[in-house]
Amino acid sequence: MRAGLLVGGVIVVLLGWSLTLTLIGALIGLPFILIGGIMILVGLFSSGRKTEQIIVSQQVGHSEPIQRIHVRCLKCSTLNSEDARYCSKCGAELRK
Repeated sequence: MRAGLLVGGVIVVLLGWSLTLTLIGALIGLPFILIGGIMILVGLFSSGRKTEQIIVSQQVGHSEPIQRIHVRCLKCSTLNSEDARYCSKCGAELRK
C-alpha cells in the first residue's frame, strides 16, 4: 500500500503539473498537485500494517490456564505464533 501511494501520488502530481501548462488547466491542475502531494506524504510517513496480538487461554483439566500470545494476519485473519515472521496460511509478512 505504501509503494502504491507513492507511485500514485507521483502520477497525480505529474498529471496536475502537465495540466497547469495551459491557463484553464491551471484551475484543474493545482488541486491534482495538492492531492498528489498529500498521497506522497501519506505514503512516506505511513508505518505500514500493524498486526493484532491476541492472548489465547487454554485450560487442561483442573490445572491453571495456559496463556499463549498469537498474532493475527491482517490479510487472511489466521492466528500465528508470536515469533512467526510470516503467516502460516497465506505467507504474508507479519509486522510487529
